[in-house]
Formats: sequence, C-alpha cells, structure tokens
Amino acid sequence: MNLSIYLYVWFPILQISVMRMTRQKPVSGKFWKDERSSFRSIKKGPRKTFQQRVKIKEEKLKTAEFAKFLIDSKASKKKDLREKMEENQKRKQENALKNEVIQLIKNPAKIKRMKKKQLRSIAKRDVLNKS
Repeated sequence: MNLSIYLYVWFPILQISVMRMTRQKPVSGKFWKDERSSFRSIKKGPRKTFQQRVKIKEEKLKTAEFAKFLIDSKASKKKDLREKMEENQKRKQENALKNEVIQLIKNPAKIKRMKKKQLRSIAKRDVLNKS
C-alpha cells in the first residue's frame, strides 16, 4: 500500500498543493508517523562575507562579555549582602554579650545542689579578661 503525502504551500491568494515523493507503508504499520528529518530541514542560506562573519563574531563576544559582567555583578552583590549579614550577626552577638547580667558562683557546691532548669541557664564566661 503506497501512501501519498501532500504538502500545502500557502501563497497570498492561492493554496497550491505540491505532491511529495510517495513512500511505502512503514514496517511498524504506523502510517501516521513521518520519517525523521534531522539535518535535511536545516537551511543555512548563502555564505556570509568575511566582514559579516567578523561582525557576528564581535557581537557574540560582546554579548558573552556582557553576560559575564551581569553574572559577576550579581555574584558580588550576593557576596556583599552575605558579608553584611555576617557582620550584623557578629555585632548582635557582641551586644548581647555586653548586655548580659552576670552573677558569679564562687561556691562550686551550689552547682551540685541546683535543679535541672537552673543548670540549663548556667554558662561559663571569661569575666576576668573582659576588656
């Protein structure tokens, strides 16, 4: 069974059907499947002049450079923001340490008598070398 494939070409006024090469029925039986056209469909057109090719190459380089600039600027902004956040966090911790109320425990036996809730609130600090 031969199947004919028609290609319709649209013109401004008329519709012309152009008959393509007839092909046989596929072995798989799937007559609705078209044959694959991988590289046949690519149309390069006429060869460009040397000046045109140089111009296209320069444009590609410019766009690549601009894309790299955008990526770098985005990364630098992100880095600056991260540094600023770290600095703020560090400053916040320092202020919290300055603001702490300290009560010295001179008798270590008191720690053994304390309850669990009180023990959780205890933290060691270097009070003597505070500047």
